[in-house]
Amino acid sequence: MLILRATASVLIFIVTVPQLVGAEAGFFPILISALAIFIALGLFTTTVSGLVAMGTLASFFSFHNAPPIAVTTTTVLCVSLSMMGAGAYSLDALLFGQRRVTWPNQ
Repeated sequence: MLILRATASVLIFIVTVPQLVGAEAGFFPILISALAIFIALGLFTTTVSGLVAMGTLASFFSFHNAPPIAVTTTTVLCVSLSMMGAGAYSLDALLFGQRRVTWPNQ
């Protein structure tokens, strides 16, 4: 999970940095970059990764300067992170405890 979060964060920065440097620099790419830091740290991962997945798709359709393969991969990674959670090595695990699946006795 740590490697998945790191990969997603790097890809988010690859998608948003051209928007930060270009003429369209605004609040939205800065927000997505800040949320990438939350994903890298594993803080509120399920909510933040869902927001980032929607945000990268929205930025791709509005700015048109991100590579399509990076946007697609970032979106898929963020959706998978929102479904699985942050993992054991995250701030979520420190703040809220690790999730444990227990099967009922049959």
